Amino acid sequence: DFTQQLDKAEKDPEEGGMRPNQMVLTSIDCPTCGRKMGIRTASTGVFLGCSGYALPPKERCKTTINLVPENEVLNVLEGEDAETNALRAKRRCPKCGTAMDSYLIDPKRKLHVCGNNPTCDGYEIEEGEFRIKGYDGPIVECEKCGSEMHLKMGRFGKYMACTNEECKNTRKILRNGEVAPPKEDPVTLPELRCEK
Repeated sequence: DFTQQLDKAEKDPEEGGMRPNQMVLTSIDCPTCGRKMGIRTASTGVFLGCSGYALPPKERCKTTINLVPENEVLNVLEGEDAETNALRAKRRCPKCGTAMDSYLIDPKRKLHVCGNNPTCDGYEIEEGEFRIKGYDGPIVECEKCGSEMHLKMGRFGKYMACTNEECKNTRKILRNGEVAPPKEDPVTLPELRCEK
């Protein structure tokens, strides 16, 4: 019965209720407003969200940073042994000893989050050189502005994104691993009217 499930969820976590999904603040600054970013968990996975999101609408900051799970990341400096070394070096939370889940923030930083998050607020930031696995193909040129496109990871999977901040053009990565062809703009044909 749904009412019973709802009543149970509203109890304290110690009594079998649902634990609150609280933000775990980090030392990472928001690239938009400078406030601290926090670790958030959603149905699509873990991401960083600005702590300014809880402010009133006029002061609110909605900046988020997608995090790429470690199984999608290669440590460029470790080369061919990167995957084996990653399994051996699974980090433990400095606060509670639980195995940590690792995510790529950007090509220079990796975030290790306690497996008990958000109950435990343990996290570590690792500096290095990292890249997303899966695309070793040629550099893709943006068909709209001519800039390079880089591989990114979003909530719906991998995609190519233009490096030009003003452009914002993206292209899908197909199931076979190739970059999708550019999207064509619609062609207007006013002489072909719809018959009702």
